[in-house]
Amino acid sequence: MSELGPPQPLHPTPSTGATAGTAAAPADDGTRALWGSDGFTFGDLLDIVNPLQHLPIVSTIYRAITGDEIAAAPRIAGGALFAGALGAVTSALTSSLHSRT
Repeated sequence: MSELGPPQPLHPTPSTGATAGTAAAPADDGTRALWGSDGFTFGDLLDIVNPLQHLPIVSTIYRAITGDEIAAAPRIAGGALFAGALGAVTSALTSSLHSRT
């Protein structure tokens, strides 16, 4: 069996700035805010296709009963899915208003 030798120093990698042998921290480039604090998850996919998250009035009641929250990106994607371009624009405006309050 051969010896491995002394441990090698850890050098930053050019692409991530993380040291070799360690996991890079997720980039804080705004995508987490779009998909929620946990990033994109299967729950976000369900939020996109769940019509109860996108119907006016019904969505407010649904979220009050379930305690569910919807992030900006699933709100916009679902708005586009169910109501086209007008739904995407309306959802984007609603998400913008929710993020400011």
